[in-house]
Amino acid sequence: MPTLADANHLLALEGLDRDTLTGLLDASEAMLPAVMDRAAALDPAPLAGRIIANLFFEDSTRTRTGFTIAAHRLGASTVDLTRGGSSMSKGETLVDTALNIEAMGVDAMIVRTPASGGAAMVAAAVA
Repeated sequence: MPTLADANHLLALEGLDRDTLTGLLDASEAMLPAVMDRAAALDPAPLAGRIIANLFFEDSTRTRTGFTIAAHRLGASTVDLTRGGSSMSKGETLVDTALNIEAMGVDAMIVRTPASGGAAMVAAAVA
C-alpha cells in the first residue's frame, strides 16, 4: 500500500494505509495551535526556510488566503499566483506554469484550477 514517502504529491487520501493517515492527522493536530493563533507559534517552525507556491487559477479568496496564512504561521514564505497574474493569461499551459515555478526552487505547490484533473497533471509533471 502506498505511503506519503512513496509520492511527491497528496491528491487524495484514498489508498493510503491506516498508519499514514493517522500520522497525517497527528501531525496536523500538532500544528493546529500555530495555524489558528499566531501567538502559539511552534519552535522550531516546521516550515521555516520553505517556499510554498499557491497556484490558484480558480477564484477562491478564503481558501487561497487560508493556505497563505497557515503557511506563514508555520514559518514558510509563500508565492501566490492567480490566473490573471501569471503567463496563463497569455496562453501558457497549467503544466508549463507549474514547471516554471518548480524550476525556481519552491518546496511545495498548492494547486486549485477549474481544469478537470489539473492537479493530477501538475503532480505527474513536476518532480
